[in-house]
Amino acid sequence: MTVDEIYLMLANLLNDAIDEDFQFANIYIDRLDKYVASEGRYTNLHNEQIKIEELGFRFANAMAIHELHSITTEGGHNRWNKLKFTLYPTGKFEMDFIWD
Repeated sequence: MTVDEIYLMLANLLNDAIDEDFQFANIYIDRLDKYVASEGRYTNLHNEQIKIEELGFRFANAMAIHELHSITTEGGHNRWNKLKFTLYPTGKFEMDFIWD
């Protein structure tokens, strides 16, 4: 997968999991060598933050995150083990790569 395809995959996961209008939505991802965990949340039009109970994050999604990590850290640059993906209703998105 390309980086753009992975970003689209994350956006689709959020869009498929949310059945109401929203201000923005997030996927929070923790990544280690053989481990990926994810959690989704969104803020609805009433400013309520809602946890996404079934994000639909599967093995193939985890493998894509490992691939994204490999691509973005190639050459020893841009170390990260956490990722925050923010999606807006317009389709605009933001990525925050976090190293802790």
